Amino acid sequence: MSIFLIETKKKFNKKNIVIIFLCICVSLIMALFVYNNSIYTGEIVDNKYNNIYGDKAVSQILSFSNKYYGFLENDKLVQAAKSYNENVNKDTKRSKPVYENLINSDACSIMYSFLYINHGRENPQIEWKDDAYIPLQIPEKFYELRHREVMYQAEKMNVVEKVAEMEKEVKLPFYLDKTASFWRVILEFFSVLVIIAIFASVITTAPSFSETFENGTRDILMNSKLGQKCFAKNRLIAELVYVSIMFIAIIIPYLSFMLFKIGYSGLNTSFQYISLFSSVNASIGKIFLIYIFVSWIGVLAMASLTMLFSSLLKKTYATGILSIVMVIVAYANSIFLRGGKSTLIDKVLSVMPMNTAEYIFVFSKNQFLNFGGFLFKLPFVIVAFYLLYIIVFSIMSAKTYRRMQ
Repeated sequence: MSIFLIETKKKFNKKNIVIIFLCICVSLIMALFVYNNSIYTGEIVDNKYNNIYGDKAVSQILSFSNKYYGFLENDKLVQAAKSYNENVNKDTKRSKPVYENLINSDACSIMYSFLYINHGRENPQIEWKDDAYIPLQIPEKFYELRHREVMYQAEKMNVVEKVAEMEKEVKLPFYLDKTASFWRVILEFFSVLVIIAIFASVITTAPSFSETFENGTRDILMNSKLGQKCFAKNRLIAELVYVSIMFIAIIIPYLSFMLFKIGYSGLNTSFQYISLFSSVNASIGKIFLIYIFVSWIGVLAMASLTMLFSSLLKKTYATGILSIVMVIVAYANSIFLRGGKSTLIDKVLSVMPMNTAEYIFVFSKNQFLNFGGFLFKLPFVIVAFYLLYIIVFSIMSAKTYRRMQ
């Protein structure tokens, strides 16, 4: 039996199979929680809005009229804005509980993106005198105003030419599906599963090399030419195979459940429904697929880094603690400092594997990294870094393990 098969068999022991089973359970629990508590819409009962969840919410929203869904031409947006404005309670400045405000909410939420960018500006692009009403100039000139805002942001970052090229590829008008809001929620909670996958990869790979120092088997392995030449490499590969299967166990039940319950039509919605001023030419589904792939690569990169620590520190607990602290620091920075002034630390963390779950946010703005005067799209740069990390950290782990005394 080859060393790789031996190492793979060792990795897939009863304890680690139980961990995979637990990952499946966590994924299903997450799916049930999100579906029954965060997948919601409204119904009108006794002249009041009531939130409804899960099966009832999906059934309700699928029964909505197509009036404000589909391809969002300017006329359709104007109708949505007018119906919304007509159904605002003048006293409370809140939406009246009427059917029109249920079916126009997604289209209107896109237009409200213009309100949020006005904050803190001396000369806002749109005069929004009353937050309760949508100025009709927004739907009337929606795509023109959006393009102007995109280029304004590009000019501030000195990336006008690059963004202009991306804007030419964006398909107009945008498409909006009835279940788009559900898939936005599903995408948000998917990032939680990625964080769980990162922590699981750290915990399961922390003993990869350190355990052989702790139990004394390394000395035996290094006394043979075969052990010196092949052990570290094959253990690395076996660990990465296990982490990959564990990642699949974490995401597949969640996604399968949602697809079965909600369907895939919402994934055809333009990504601009989530981030209006992004110039990415893609649907929510395409971005989701990219996010899944990059999350897998990022989790493998984090596992590779953990194995390097395992070789260097020779202690399982020290390896696990160091890796976990790095992940916590990265997410603490994202949670508490996101939206603030960009710093060198932010730029470094954006391409580090412990920040993998945050990858989806690089599509929300047109972000680039400057290398030697050349601009590269940040989403592609991150993928390149993750792949490089896997290669470099794996090679360093194997070499370090063989040389350590």
